[in-house]
Amino acid sequence: MSKPYNSASPSVKKKARKDIAKGRKAATKRPAAKRSAGAKKALKTASKKTAKKAVSHTALSKQAKKAASKRTAADRSAAAKKAARTKGPAKRSAAAKKAARTRKKAS
Repeated sequence: MSKPYNSASPSVKKKARKDIAKGRKAATKRPAAKRSAGAKKALKTASKKTAKKAVSHTALSKQAKKAASKRTAADRSAAAKKAARTKGPAKRSAAAKKAARTRKKAS
């Protein structure tokens, strides 16, 4: 366990102890049983006759991976272009700035 520094104020030390304890506790928690938005969407498109609980997480995962592997580079590019168009000016600007920073870092 990493101890809080002696030079820190009592409130900072207390917060550090709480954070450490919370970090340990979080590791024991299970993921939410609630389905993700993507899983819900996949279930919506499934047959109306099929019960909602009938589709397992594994089956959904396999279907998603298979569908992704079938997509061509052109399909992915078109989807990315559409996403950029529908993003809105503020987010598009932020994304462009981030891309420029990444390019600058790479060179």
